Amino acid sequence: MLTIRKARRSDVKTLVAMWKEFAKYNVSLAPGNKVLAPHLKRSSNAARTFAIWARKHIGSRNGVVFLAEMDRRPAGYSLVFIRRNPVIARINTFGYISDLFVREEFRGQGISSKLKNEVTKWARRKGLRHLSLHVVDVNRVPKSIYERWGFFPFVIEMRKDL
Repeated sequence: MLTIRKARRSDVKTLVAMWKEFAKYNVSLAPGNKVLAPHLKRSSNAARTFAIWARKHIGSRNGVVFLAEMDRRPAGYSLVFIRRNPVIARINTFGYISDLFVREEFRGQGISSKLKNEVTKWARRKGLRHLSLHVVDVNRVPKSIYERWGFFPFVIEMRKDL
C-alpha cells in the first residue's frame, strides 16, 4: 500500500540514501559525454549538504519534503519550496520542485504523480498559482511525464565550459 506523508527530521537518513540514488541516476544520463558528465557529478560533501537542505525544509513554513512509502518501504520523495523572482517579473512567486525522485524498483506505479499531487495541494494552500522545476535535457522519460502533467518548457539554461 502506498502512503505519502510529510517527512520528519528522523527521515533525513532515508532521504539522503534516496538522494544518493538520485545523484547516481543523474550521472548515468551522460555516459561517455565529456561535455555533460562533469555538470552532473556532485561534490564530495554533496550528501551532507543535501541533509542540511532537507532538514531546512522539513517543517519549514516555506518548504516541505514529502516521502512516499510502499508497504512502509521508502519509494520516493519530493522537495519543494517557495521561490521568488525579482519583482520586475509579473509572476514572481511560485513553488519550485527542487527534487522529485522515485526509486527504480517502484517506477511505473504512479508514485511520481501522487507526489506531484501532494506538492500541488501544498502549493495551493500556500496561495501559489505556479509550479516550476528543472530537468536535465537528456532525461527524456521524466520530461515526458512533466509535459503530461502540464509543465511546459520556459527557459533553457545553456552552459559552456571555459
